[in-house]
Amino acid sequence: ARTLRGDGTPTDDGTLRCPVCRSAAMVDPAMGSGAVPCPVCRAADLREQIPAAARGHCPGCRSGVPEPVQATQLVPGMLLRCPACRVGAVVQYARPGNLLLPDIWAQCDSCGADFDYHLQGDRLTLAELPNGPGQLDPTLLNTTLTRGEWQRRAGRAALLYLCPQCATEIDVHPDDGSGRTLEWVAMDGRLDRVPAPYRGRRCTPLELDKAAAGLAADDGTHACPRCRAQFDEVSRDYLALLVAPRDPHGVVARFGHQAHATAFWRAVAAGKRDPAAAGLICPVCTAELAQAPDGSYRLAAYDPARDPYGVGANYAGTGGGRGTRLASDDWRRIAAGQPPTAEAQQLREEADREFWLALCGGEVSLVDSATYPDPLGETEAVIVALDVRRYRRNWVSYRDVDTGTLWITTRRLRYRGERGDVDIPLAAIRGWATERWDGGTAKEQDVVTIRGVDADKQVAFGIPPAAQRIGTTVDGLPLQVRLDADRFVALCKALQEQRT
Repeated sequence: ARTLRGDGTPTDDGTLRCPVCRSAAMVDPAMGSGAVPCPVCRAADLREQIPAAARGHCPGCRSGVPEPVQATQLVPGMLLRCPACRVGAVVQYARPGNLLLPDIWAQCDSCGADFDYHLQGDRLTLAELPNGPGQLDPTLLNTTLTRGEWQRRAGRAALLYLCPQCATEIDVHPDDGSGRTLEWVAMDGRLDRVPAPYRGRRCTPLELDKAAAGLAADDGTHACPRCRAQFDEVSRDYLALLVAPRDPHGVVARFGHQAHATAFWRAVAAGKRDPAAAGLICPVCTAELAQAPDGSYRLAAYDPARDPYGVGANYAGTGGGRGTRLASDDWRRIAAGQPPTAEAQQLREEADREFWLALCGGEVSLVDSATYPDPLGETEAVIVALDVRRYRRNWVSYRDVDTGTLWITTRRLRYRGERGDVDIPLAAIRGWATERWDGGTAKEQDVVTIRGVDADKQVAFGIPPAAQRIGTTVDGLPLQVRLDADRFVALCKALQEQRT
């Protein structure tokens, strides 16, 4: 009775109180919203260091928004970007030639590198480097290469982003699989105005966004103000942990430089052992309920030091019947100190069986002895009283004789009716007969026929369905048995055996 009653009432507001510590509602970190708690220190929320509105700004002036443009659109007639200075446009021009035919050359409009342009074969010979070789190998002077080869040596892309405010140039290179597809080449036509960490290096758009926001390359788009852990938002709602000066929970060792959805990091911050698994966690004792596809839950983890009711020891694991998946309502029952539905049903059935055995042993009285019509004998106790009909049997049916009360005591059957009384000592009963009779006024009643010492003298009692349910309450637990004809006989026989 105490187990079934439990310590409280299961919640019905949609929440699920922790079945282990019973002191807080379980939460699903994946369903959280707002700022992301820091999964490293778990003591503060991550702060966004690059607002969404600041993405895509110029890393040079930090205010302009570079626009895409084709390199060929920068200077009319441009053959290629200069392989020496990388920023100038090599444009063809004509020198006087023999037989009044012009000699076609090409020159950089920035550093003056001069090329003899051979239209046949689309080839150029590097003839002069008046301002030095720049980033070219000086031995290439007087070398003839195709225009495409000189363009390759320039290392410039066909598509670039150009800032309308500071003329910052950012080349867009074909993706080589590493994701580093941008190069901050120049600012206002000068290579040396690009910060040294970015010079001649392929970058991700995110790295240039950091430069535009005034952050260092190893800073994150998100950071914890408490422990200074750094995270990069590599795509929408996906964060990668870069570094953490302190790592009290070993998060960097497990998940460093891995990109995960914010729901995953919320689960880590909540203390979930397996952040990728669906389920709930207690914010107080860290007990976890793993969710199955059918919506049921299993106690997947708990802290033995915070298991005051022994629920973790009883329901976690896989052996000995543990680890059973239960519906959320059953976990609510456990959180209220009650057993799961199936276990409760088993306990009720066991209690009813014990109640029946107690009746048969004469240990339980369901009647106030003051209502018994006669003085009780020594050690005699009244077990139960039933509203019955008394019948007399003829050849084909029963005849209704009387209506009254039948008491069963530990010694006898005592009937008192409107038309007379009957007293049958249990020791004098020599036979029983039961049947279901649905004729006459006794329609659908269980009838018990009792034969005494004289087999010719019989008495029959009909037990209506309403009288067959008998029970009591023990410590708040209702107990009940159905006393049909067969059970009536079984009870009387057990009481007989008790007497002998």
